[in-house]
Amino acid sequence: MGDIFNPCDIRGHATEQLSPELFARFGLALGKMLAPGDTIVVGADRRASSPAFRAALIDGLRRAPVHIVDLRTVPTPLVYFAKRHLNAAACAMVTASHNPPEDNGLKWLIGRDPPNAEQVAQLKAVSEDESKAPPFATDEEPKTRCLQKEYIAALQERWHSATLNLRIVVDPMHGCWSRLGRVCLHAVFPQLMIEAIHDRPSPTFEGLSPDPSNPANIRELAETVERERASLGFAFDGDGDRMALVDEYGTILSAEETAWCFLKTFGEELQGKKFVHDVKFSDRLATHVKTLDGTPCMSKTGHAFVRRVMYEQEAIFGAEVSGHFYFGEIEAADDGVFAACRILDYLGRTGLSLSDLREECPPLYLTSDLRVGASEAVIDAVMLKMETYRPSRKRDMADGVRIRFEDGFLLARRSGTEPKVTFRFEAGSPEALKERVRQFCDDFPDIGDDLWERYLNSF
Repeated sequence: MGDIFNPCDIRGHATEQLSPELFARFGLALGKMLAPGDTIVVGADRRASSPAFRAALIDGLRRAPVHIVDLRTVPTPLVYFAKRHLNAAACAMVTASHNPPEDNGLKWLIGRDPPNAEQVAQLKAVSEDESKAPPFATDEEPKTRCLQKEYIAALQERWHSATLNLRIVVDPMHGCWSRLGRVCLHAVFPQLMIEAIHDRPSPTFEGLSPDPSNPANIRELAETVERERASLGFAFDGDGDRMALVDEYGTILSAEETAWCFLKTFGEELQGKKFVHDVKFSDRLATHVKTLDGTPCMSKTGHAFVRRVMYEQEAIFGAEVSGHFYFGEIEAADDGVFAACRILDYLGRTGLSLSDLREECPPLYLTSDLRVGASEAVIDAVMLKMETYRPSRKRDMADGVRIRFEDGFLLARRSGTEPKVTFRFEAGSPEALKERVRQFCDDFPDIGDDLWERYLNSF
């Protein structure tokens, strides 16, 4: 198994790589990053291992003189909301997001800053320290809070839509928005007719993969929207920060198409403002944002990197191909229900359908992520060759190697957790895309056959 310490978070197998003792040490390390008297908000997702890990994390935090607010089991966006609402110095969430139920992990924010390499290194150092942990510095018990009413009130205050006589389908994928997501949406838009599937909370996700970025995982949502003649459908991932859209025809929108819909909702607000996207995102769409008077900015892939660029650029909106959508007005947080409210509000005000918005998106021709396994020696050779491949083309090497063309790009990124390389290609037409992939496979024979097979199987 790979390292549990990633650039943006901690994630690993709950029994083979993680333990309550380890989470207690993570709590101790986070507590050391805070000033005496600071408040930290803690929550956890629905995985079977999460309650014990959350308790251990709090146990570790109690070794620092800080105030602890325990939200217990909540979606990640409620943890971010609580941090803002309570003006807390930090927050931490026990979750493995969309990973399988046997995994778990940890996300956190110190101030408004997402995890960085220095913080991850501190958590790793404390986790590997075999010395006895110091005694409790405080006897203060964690304060348990439930802020669901406050969260809903904030949504109601923010969104004032025209009459919304829409039928929608919600798919929480048995994750943290189960039951709660439709309650929030109905509280904000009382006229909505809401049907929910996979809406029972489950620590195992009932055997489903809580990852809406894979179209295969939300096929049932698409079929339900079409069968029930609903106006649109929403899917949320395991911890509730990601979102995917389905239009009234049962068409699953890509992350780029969804980002386009959000960009349209800003209207004149977008003028002169920055839009942040990750390196996997369509070059053609990013360029087209300029026609809306917005300015695209590229970031490394990962929530910590996108949020940091959004802060630096004072961006109004951010998007990742994985389905994270970030909003400047909520401190660059990604919140699936907040995102759904924004779409519903816009449709209610304009009278447009989701397919109307989707069809306004420029035509895009991209592959999915094509992951190819190989030996470390082969991967080293591929990545080295990428640095000089197509030498006349502009390239960016901040996150893998991304080579630009007039009509798109090709990207190669080494996995940080397993011996694989992820490829993504974009071109100006289906024929040009196929030729770009084919030519690349010919030029990289060590991995070309496997890559071509994955490309053909991606349709």
